[in-house]
Amino acid sequence: MTKLFYFLGKKVGKSWARGKYLYSTLTGNDVESVKAEYNLGLILSKDIERQYSVLDAPYEQLLLETILKPLQSRVKRKERYFTVKIIGSTDMNAFALPGGFLYITSALVKALSDDRDALAFVLAHEMIHVILKHPLKQILTSYSLDALSRMFKAGSTVGIYGKDLIKKVIKSHYSQDRELQADEYAVRLIYSAGYDPQGAIRLLQFFQKLKGENEGFNYFATHPPVSERGQQLRRIIKGGE
Repeated sequence: MTKLFYFLGKKVGKSWARGKYLYSTLTGNDVESVKAEYNLGLILSKDIERQYSVLDAPYEQLLLETILKPLQSRVKRKERYFTVKIIGSTDMNAFALPGGFLYITSALVKALSDDRDALAFVLAHEMIHVILKHPLKQILTSYSLDALSRMFKAGSTVGIYGKDLIKKVIKSHYSQDRELQADEYAVRLIYSAGYDPQGAIRLLQFFQKLKGENEGFNYFATHPPVSERGQQLRRIIKGGE
């Protein structure tokens, strides 16, 4: 494994550090792994923000940061830090990059602006994906080392491979097991942070309605079905009462 990532590092030239980050996230100790994953996410976040409009919306940004703070405080590893930004889009979507970089569309923020508990579940769901390294694992399993070296070449992921990576990250099509896992831990996280877990149920009901109307529905649009996720969350919430 070391030789493979060394080869990747050699191929990316000036961006050798990216190969190092990928390797460190898998083989370093906990502190080193979190730091390396953050550095990789920081690189990818810059590419995201070159391709998509990050909104300057002070009220909405403050709302998200206020919701995020209690969630952050409940994360066990204090060296893992999360940030959230709003992307201008009519799609209802949210996604996360390795290292704790969370993004949510302006349409979804607007739709949920009156339901802080539902927004908390959205953020918590993406936080859990990061904590369980789902975005990182998706990147590493979706691309060969040669493809990764190509997208990281010349210090930028912008290009054929890079654009494909960005699209896949934004769509965040994780496996059924990973989505259910993120749901379970997210509802526990929002409860521990003082939010009403029923906000998770309301969110799923909202998306169930959107799915039926097919109005810019992207978030939670993949397997498992929204109805199955709702059943799981109700069992968890009931069990915690």
